[in-house]
Amino acid sequence: MRLARIAATAAIIAALNTAHAGVSKAVDTAGAIQNFDVLGVKLGMTEAQAVAAIRQRFPDGSKDSRGRTIKLKISDYAWPNSITRAPMRAGIRFDMFAEQKSNYDFVKILIHDGKVWAIWRDDTTSTYSYEKTIGDMSSKYAGAAPINDYFDILINGQRKSDGTKTLTGFELYQGACSDNTLPFGRVNQGDSMRLENGCNKVFRLNYGVISTAGVKSMGNGSAQLVDLDAGRAFFASMASAAANSAAKGATSGAKL
Repeated sequence: MRLARIAATAAIIAALNTAHAGVSKAVDTAGAIQNFDVLGVKLGMTEAQAVAAIRQRFPDGSKDSRGRTIKLKISDYAWPNSITRAPMRAGIRFDMFAEQKSNYDFVKILIHDGKVWAIWRDDTTSTYSYEKTIGDMSSKYAGAAPINDYFDILINGQRKSDGTKTLTGFELYQGACSDNTLPFGRVNQGDSMRLENGCNKVFRLNYGVISTAGVKSMGNGSAQLVDLDAGRAFFASMASAAANSAAKGATSGAKL
């Protein structure tokens, strides 16, 4: 009986692992992903170029899609060292609304050796016209695979699918990238990061869509453009810096 329970448990785990490890079919075979940008920021840009692109896209005093005034708050983006757990500068964070005290409506750019290896945009509270926005995305990200989902409608204040399938975003991957596995995620007020082995580059842009009295709109979206090879090199350099620092501390004399 106990062996049967163990076998059943193992089968469930194997099934879950197989489903989780499914390789995405949205594979970049033409190198299109290298030409993609998010808000004007491309992989491999210098830090100065990336900052200039975001400032140009969101000049102070401009309005967002809901008429709110944008005033960028720019700060260092830190990540804990994998060995020491001490926070280390990993890049730059741009908050759209300086007064907002929450972990959304941001752009985070990660840097290694002075070059951009990841752009992560959270666009939680904006709302856009569906037809125009999806049309602009289709033109900009030609070569990416479509993401399909369902329109929602509001019933007694709750969002529910109306059964109408539609285009909600685009994705493209270079390497053996798992379905539905993105490098970055939010965890409460912090972030999580997963640099999956076998996956080289990731692009994914996706929004929720809703139809209200026949008017279609989209919002609560996000985008990620990531060079995972460069990200793994970044973390290796963090570990190396920590090891070198520890070795130096062990062999040097006290500073009296």
